Amino acid sequence: MKALGLIWGFALRYPLALAALLIAIQCIFALDNRFLWFSDEVRYAEAYSNLAQDGHWIVLRLNGVAYPDKPPLYFLLLAALDLIPGVDLPAVMLLGSAVSGWLLLAGLSSLGGAMGFSAKARALAVLVMLSLFSFAMLLHYVRMDLLFIALTLWSLSALYSYYLSDKSPRLAYLGFGLAGLAVLTKGPLGVIFPLAAIIMLAVLRGKARVLISATTLKGFAVALGVVALWLVGIIGKEGVDFLMNDIIGKQVVARATDTFHHKEPVSYYFKILPIALLPWLGYLAAINRETFAAVPQRFAEARSNGSPKIEAALVAAIIFAILSSLDGKVGVYILPVLALFALVLAHSIENQSSARGFIGVSLCLAVLALGVGTLAFQSAGPLLWLMAPIAALLLALLAGLVWRYRNESGEQITTLIALGMTVWSAFAGAFLLPQLNERLSPQPYAAVLADYAAQGYVPIAYKTYPGIFSYYAGLDVEQVEDEETFSALNASNLIVVATRLADWEALDLAGFEILHQGEIDGGGGVYLVAVEQSQ
Repeated sequence: MKALGLIWGFALRYPLALAALLIAIQCIFALDNRFLWFSDEVRYAEAYSNLAQDGHWIVLRLNGVAYPDKPPLYFLLLAALDLIPGVDLPAVMLLGSAVSGWLLLAGLSSLGGAMGFSAKARALAVLVMLSLFSFAMLLHYVRMDLLFIALTLWSLSALYSYYLSDKSPRLAYLGFGLAGLAVLTKGPLGVIFPLAAIIMLAVLRGKARVLISATTLKGFAVALGVVALWLVGIIGKEGVDFLMNDIIGKQVVARATDTFHHKEPVSYYFKILPIALLPWLGYLAAINRETFAAVPQRFAEARSNGSPKIEAALVAAIIFAILSSLDGKVGVYILPVLALFALVLAHSIENQSSARGFIGVSLCLAVLALGVGTLAFQSAGPLLWLMAPIAALLLALLAGLVWRYRNESGEQITTLIALGMTVWSAFAGAFLLPQLNERLSPQPYAAVLADYAAQGYVPIAYKTYPGIFSYYAGLDVEQVEDEETFSALNASNLIVVATRLADWEALDLAGFEILHQGEIDGGGGVYLVAVEQSQ
């Protein structure tokens, strides 16, 4: 435990430096050793390749057409990382996740400082976040949510410093500007999250008046000015109708009120949150009757002079409520709640470490080990039967160590868990995840499309999104949604078609050969590529 004490001492002084090192260990051998997966990764790679090669950064392009689903800031970060010698597609995509993960931890630390958490609590929060199974997996997956939440946390930190800690108005302008950048990363929630939190806390503290000021109006102008840089570019590039219909109508209003995909019930995040909190969900075993009894007193303290733990919990609650009220729901959206949970948990460990809580963490690690072990039974890569048990054994070993040292200081056990999850994540990224390519990537299907397109066949995606194939195919794939159009193309061209098995069987065609077939997890069933035989 002496070594853990030394590492914890370093973490206390330089938490973000240690975080950078641990993220590098997890990701350095996993940047270019697997295919990109369905569907976000291959879509983002195609959109970024069009930005890098053809300069489509104001309005992204995917499969030869405008791709208004995402703002450009995340892709501009990728372009900056692409300037590093030796970094290229697809490695730059996963490097973006690693860098964004570190930025999120920096935002978490900044918010913790603004809210009054001690240096020890902030260092513990960084270690807790690093040791969440869900966060470790996001470091190995291509999503813009890590950067989005990083900017949101920084925005909330700056706004908190002005509105609730009476610091310089320049921090308010900084907070609104960062919220504008968050909007340019993933949309309006970048402003809604920090403002909802600040309004709630200001009302709680009896400081609602400070919200109604010239500083607030100027701050909104700053945020709007940041976003307007993009909106003006859209109008100049695509026109006003495109902005109103495709950006505001379909991507903002429809996603919030009537999305056609990710349409989940209000209870969705109640199911997702416990899974996302593993293995630290087990620390809830530390809660006892006295803790519950103290909640009213802590809440009263928060109303008078602020209680970091209570305020962080309240911010998590309001963000959770906003997410649950949206029509479209995705598991990764719960990320800001996890960051705030890390602060609350760190505060608890700092003030009173609980052996019972760490027993709960140990048991959750054992559950994760069982879950990872079941991957050996998946019909995927040939080495999965070996890599999955090793990955499970690493988690089981960490569970045993946490159980063994449960009575040691909370700081050292938390450091142990963060180091153990780093080792596990590094192994998973380098050896386990590549074995899932056959189940998770459309690359094999796209390769067949590309091969036959080079022979003069017209590549078609029938009743499925062509953007999931275009990156690996290296060409645009024509989208066909009805039998009439399909028949017309089939009558006048040699075609190679990618589609779902159910839709293919409904066509009931003769004269085609199925070249590749398999299930893509998350893709909604079995996919295939079929080619028309030349006469």
